[in-house]
Amino acid sequence: MKPIEIFEYKLSWKSKGHKETFHSDYTLRLNNWLKENIKHQNYIKDYYTNPYEHTVLFNDSNDAFKFKTHIKTLIKE
Repeated sequence: MKPIEIFEYKLSWKSKGHKETFHSDYTLRLNNWLKENIKHQNYIKDYYTNPYEHTVLFNDSNDAFKFKTHIKTLIKE
């Protein structure tokens, strides 16, 4: 996909996206996980949506569930 196509695709599902939040301390680890596990066009990152909190919107609920599960494993470490 061309960058403009990715942008338009993300706009088409953004309002219906599945939202997951995480503490900003985990930003680097979770960004790396996203790059390795989810296609770029299937998520949108929003930084500092609340103090010390970032949000990721997912197009697919299964991707959101995988991400949430991964966050829980990080917190337990």
